[in-house]
Amino acid sequence: MKIKITLLLFTILLAFACNKQNKMILDTIFIKKKALLLPDNKDTVPYININIDFDFVHPKSFNNKDKLQKLQQLFQKQFLGENYQKCNSPQEAINIFIDSCVTKYREIYAKSFEEQADSTLYYMYQHSISIYNKVVFTNNNLISFYVTNSSYQGGAHGLYSKILVSIDLKNIKEITFKDVFKKDSKEELTKIIQAKLIKIIKDKGGNKSYFFEFDEIEPNENFYVTDKGVQFTYNQYEIAAYSSGLFDVFIPYNEIKQILKSNFMEEYNILN
Repeated sequence: MKIKITLLLFTILLAFACNKQNKMILDTIFIKKKALLLPDNKDTVPYININIDFDFVHPKSFNNKDKLQKLQQLFQKQFLGENYQKCNSPQEAINIFIDSCVTKYREIYAKSFEEQADSTLYYMYQHSISIYNKVVFTNNNLISFYVTNSSYQGGAHGLYSKILVSIDLKNIKEITFKDVFKKDSKEELTKIIQAKLIKIIKDKGGNKSYFFEFDEIEPNENFYVTDKGVQFTYNQYEIAAYSSGLFDVFIPYNEIKQILKSNFMEEYNILN
């Protein structure tokens, strides 16, 4: 009886330790900011500005301080770019990014706007940038999220992009293609992705000719993993024209189990 109780207590303590091992708390930084193109002359020129809108979900706490900073830096890299990865905190990264955006906006466009005689072109100076991210799956071993970036910086239309990321919470590193798929899986995975793209473009009312070079489309590194499967995203201009939009290709695990690395599901504690 004592042995059974001891084993039960050990099991409970082990389960508690595993749950605590990579415990993470997330927080969100909300930013809504407007900056005038000509702040010193705002009473004598049209109200032209840049709109900045951010919702930045990021780790606030983690079981290890050094790991927390490294994890936050990976989020900063994906949300704002590599130049902001080494900032000391998510808030510092956001502040530096906004200051840089406003400074560049004024340096590049202020003079040409003051010289602009055609008021019908004023809209080209009304810029915007909107970035937000969303966590789609997390457990003790990984976290997966996407980042969307929508901007208008003059020209015929704005731009929209979507970055997909999975992070290994044990080793604090981005999960790559070789972490998920077997070494010689690219050819088979390519066929699966191409078949799904054909269905997607048909659902949009198009056909194979809408793609730039359909036979050259391959798996990219813009993907994340969840408890259901793997999703790849191809952004505007990557495989088709701007008007076709981006392409989200989701593949359930039961369609690719033969090309997944043998230890992948266990390594990242994915139950499927």
